[in-house]
Amino acid sequence: MAVHDISPAFVKIDYETEYARHKMTIPTVPVSVAAGGGALGLNKYLFTLRSPNVPYAVGTAIQDFLALLKEIAQSNTHFTGAVLYTKADADSPAIPVASEAFDVQGTANAGGTQPHKATQITYSYRTDLFGKLRLILLDAPIPEVRKYRTVGAGSDEDNVHQYVIASESWLAGRDGGAPASFVSTSQTYNDRLERAYTR
Repeated sequence: MAVHDISPAFVKIDYETEYARHKMTIPTVPVSVAAGGGALGLNKYLFTLRSPNVPYAVGTAIQDFLALLKEIAQSNTHFTGAVLYTKADADSPAIPVASEAFDVQGTANAGGTQPHKATQITYSYRTDLFGKLRLILLDAPIPEVRKYRTVGAGSDEDNVHQYVIASESWLAGRDGGAPASFVSTSQTYNDRLERAYTR
């Protein structure tokens, strides 16, 4: 996902697998500076939620999200930090304004053929403006390659989806819209990543 056309804000979540370091880029709702100036790291900023219209500390929000995401990341995946970027307007450059280190380890075990190297899970959502949001997890635990598959209600993946599309979600589509529905899951090999690993 290119970042030059994402506004007004986005986060980059850093994570490491057995094979490489990766980043997950997520567009977000607008942010504001926390009152008082006493917070540290990402919590110096607040997400302004759509509903309820209350602030949500950025660092806390990302940790809540990672608590769900770790359940679908394999055990050799470590989420190590995040950086918040903001933009004055759509045509302005993205400016990093806050960062924070994390230490969150994946807990999933997909079984199937090991290792899960150069694999990719893509979760696709549609926004209320009919745009898209995609969350991509690399070197992900997949039991098999499938272009589309269903997700069971109450599963670890479904918990992530319900968080993303909740009315109080801080995630946004590339169009700025609120994620309104989960569309599909795909499990593939990432050819570009595989070539990089074999160099």
